[in-house]
Amino acid sequence: RVQLTDGGATLTIVNVTRYDQGPFMCHVSNLVSTGTSDPVTLSIHCELLTCMFISLHISKFSSSMIDSESLSFVSYTPFASRYKHYLSVTASDRVQLTDGGSILSIINVTRYDQGPFICHVFNNFSNYTSDPVELSISCELQGLPLSPSQEHYEEGSNIILSCSADSRPSAQLHWFLNGDLLPDTGPELRLMNIQMSQSGNYSCQAFNNKTMRNQTSQPAVISVLAPVSGVVVASNNTHLFEFSSSVSLSCSSSGSSLSFLWMNGSSEVTQSDRIQLTDGGATLTIINVTRYDQGPFRCNVSNGVTGEISLPVYLFIQYGPDNATIKGPKSAHVGDFTMLYCSTTSVPSATFTWLFNGNPTSFHEAVYVLPSITVSDSGTYTCTAVNAVTGQTRTVTHELTVVATIRSPAAILIEDKSSTNLSCEASGSIGTRDWMKDGRPLHPGGTVSFSLDNRIIFLQPVQSSNHGTYQCRVSNPVSAMTASYNLTVNFGPHNISIDGPSAAAPGGRVMLRCTADSVPPANFSWTFNGNETHVNTSLYVIERLDEDSIGNYTCTASNMMTMWENSTFVHLKLCVLLNAGLTVRSYSSFLLVY
Repeated sequence: RVQLTDGGATLTIVNVTRYDQGPFMCHVSNLVSTGTSDPVTLSIHCELLTCMFISLHISKFSSSMIDSESLSFVSYTPFASRYKHYLSVTASDRVQLTDGGSILSIINVTRYDQGPFICHVFNNFSNYTSDPVELSISCELQGLPLSPSQEHYEEGSNIILSCSADSRPSAQLHWFLNGDLLPDTGPELRLMNIQMSQSGNYSCQAFNNKTMRNQTSQPAVISVLAPVSGVVVASNNTHLFEFSSSVSLSCSSSGSSLSFLWMNGSSEVTQSDRIQLTDGGATLTIINVTRYDQGPFRCNVSNGVTGEISLPVYLFIQYGPDNATIKGPKSAHVGDFTMLYCSTTSVPSATFTWLFNGNPTSFHEAVYVLPSITVSDSGTYTCTAVNAVTGQTRTVTHELTVVATIRSPAAILIEDKSSTNLSCEASGSIGTRDWMKDGRPLHPGGTVSFSLDNRIIFLQPVQSSNHGTYQCRVSNPVSAMTASYNLTVNFGPHNISIDGPSAAAPGGRVMLRCTADSVPPANFSWTFNGNETHVNTSLYVIERLDEDSIGNYTCTASNMMTMWENSTFVHLKLCVLLNAGLTVRSYSSFLLVY
């Protein structure tokens, strides 16, 4: 392609290439001297050629830009630009663009510099884009987490430990127990049917064979425990006395790493002046037991993976008798069935003895029974409770007064239809019996008669006047007592009347009130001029009197026990003003009896 003519003075280049740009210089010489021309550079325009990349394997975070620790992109064509993931690469602290942009240098590469990179080249005639280039960057190991994080496992469990490392190329993983290398490799360590002997600190070591670096994880503590079983509570004392005895409860169980929790009923037992927890909580000691320490006590044993609760244990604590009381009436009527009950708190149950007015009786039970009490049963009753085991006794007294009583057959008494009697019951030496009714002396007469000894009065038949309170006073030279009795006689209605005006001014408000003597109280109803008014109370109210309100107002009283009823009426008129004077006309009312 190169021709030298004219004795070498002319240089001809056929089909120039980019390598023919020069600079060119002409060197001339003869026998006398020599000379060299100024350089001449040719401007050669050419089509683009394929970009050529030179890629090297680089380590992350290298400290220099030599050999494999720096990366260059080389192009022999000017006006080159760089792209990463099709985003333009620009110069920065770590990125350099030199030789007119044909060389891209990345200092201290990171894992995020993997590419792909492409080089786009262009000139005035054409442009060209290279194939993508990806970098293989080896990384340091990053973080070695172990999972799971659980610490305690039951013996026989299956456990899988997982280890992961951020590394390129992938790290080689090895496993260690308490610093000793295990034969297992890989991201998982499977521990099947694990035993207590396999407890310890498990760790994982990752190794990168490119960077020649390794990293060891934080240890995972694996504690293999035998399950809790066979929890039993035993007591060292079975005969306990309140305030003087102490007891120890021992909790035993199979298993490992055991912890103990004591419960009294639903409450947790905690240490105090009287409560001691020893042997790691396995022994519960109660000093000077009280009745509230009876239990049930349970021992809850656990070890982080399993737990078991013992059967309940009750303590038999003997105490009392305490809080002795006698329950029963303070007074009773002659002939009443009367019981006195002596109670106390005692374990074991107390035995009882009774005194009456200081004298022994034949009663040795908690209940003292008087089938038909008499006046002579009045006095002081003393109960003594004894606990044969503790040797303690308690004594309590009760005062009972027997009074006279009046008895009458149970019956519903209707005036003029029923008869009854009242008997005055008393015991002892009776001198006199005197009867009173409603606070006044009662004498025979009419339908009232007495027995010969004045003990019984007879009412044959009963009258409305027999309704009331009766008193019987019995006495002797030493003492006296009075009994009362309320006798109910159903009667009426009697004496029915209407209270209210017989005449009133027009427009005025009129109130009519109906009354009647009756036991039980009467029911009332009203009619107006013979028509029902649907007023069923004792009070009838006319809000505004007018001509339509004039007429006969009839009140009817009825007794549902005696089945009797009575009526009365009032004739109501208007007041008429005549000759400057007021004249009132009305009819007098009268009583209708059915």
